[in-house]
Amino acid sequence: MTLAPGSAGDLAYVPGGAAGYLGRLSWVDGSCLVTAADSTNIDGLVRAMTLSPDGSVVALAMERPSDASNFARVWVASMRGGPLQLVRSEDRGARTPVWSADSRSLVYLSGEGTTIHRRRADGSGTAELLATVPRGVNDLTLHPSGRSMVLLGDDSGDRRQELLDAALCCRPQRP
Repeated sequence: MTLAPGSAGDLAYVPGGAAGYLGRLSWVDGSCLVTAADSTNIDGLVRAMTLSPDGSVVALAMERPSDASNFARVWVASMRGGPLQLVRSEDRGARTPVWSADSRSLVYLSGEGTTIHRRRADGSGTAELLATVPRGVNDLTLHPSGRSMVLLGDDSGDRRQELLDAALCCRPQRP
């Protein structure tokens, strides 16, 4: 199960158990009441997800059976239903999507976790390279100001220095 915490409750993704059975999204409120969310277009294996700051959109790192590349790609889905919007379409996998504070863009890891990109959440424009690190990053968190990020990778002294250097090169997005 994958959880995406939100201010009005948490969004949970429960993967399907049998071959050909896809997972589903559900809202879990503060009293542990579970309500099904529209999962109609979630037609792949969700590797990671995160709710937009306003809770209206979810970003998914998802592998879809219809995509012959076998890469996870970043998609966004309105919590009100409707079609998925592809955000990341380049020739490398993408994972760990993180929303900007204004919900207009997503930051994500690409390839083997050695590059960090930002792209508009509606998929328009091109991906902006924010950082390249010599070894893979497992997770990231974006500061609400958009001016810095914290990267999680291997736990060693030299690793921390690489991550600090990568965080310092991040630039805020222009309106």
